[in-house]
Amino acid sequence: MDARSLVCIPEVVNCYQAHTYIELAMVTPIIILFLLIMPLCIAHIIARSKGGVVDVKKFACWGLGLAYLFFFIGHIVKAQGMVEMLPPWVPYRLALVYLTGLLELIVGIALFIPKFQVLAAKVAIAMFVAFFPANVYAAINSIGLGGHQWGPIYLLIRGPLQLILISWAYFLCIRGLSIRTLALN
Repeated sequence: MDARSLVCIPEVVNCYQAHTYIELAMVTPIIILFLLIMPLCIAHIIARSKGGVVDVKKFACWGLGLAYLFFFIGHIVKAQGMVEMLPPWVPYRLALVYLTGLLELIVGIALFIPKFQVLAAKVAIAMFVAFFPANVYAAINSIGLGGHQWGPIYLLIRGPLQLILISWAYFLCIRGLSIRTLALN
């Protein structure tokens, strides 16, 4: 008897696969958070070594832009899984997945262009709010991608992630922490 069998519930046929599945479901939120904070962290390290300042708004927008490009890739590469996240009564589900992926691509690119960053961040917030019901539907019905198969408990991860993304977009990309730059002394 190995250690994995001691912690498994009898209903789970293959505990190792279930454990691996749980680990894989957590990868996506971790990737999203990594992409979100990476540009700001790198800018902070560079500014710190040179004694400069970080344009928080700029690098926060870049992080959100990277996250949106990741979302776009997911809509293209995992389109069928995204389709499953929509209720069957939604018409043209595959076309809608590709259309929202295209919108994510546009928002992602716009977040790298200073002239469009604030507008893109506002659209990003609207998309986070508008798309969240699909995440709720998928979690309640244990379908789709990522941790949605966990069922409603996944919303304990997805809900806070949505709040982090919305807060990041609003406080760092739109409001810019009420200041344009942050001195690093």
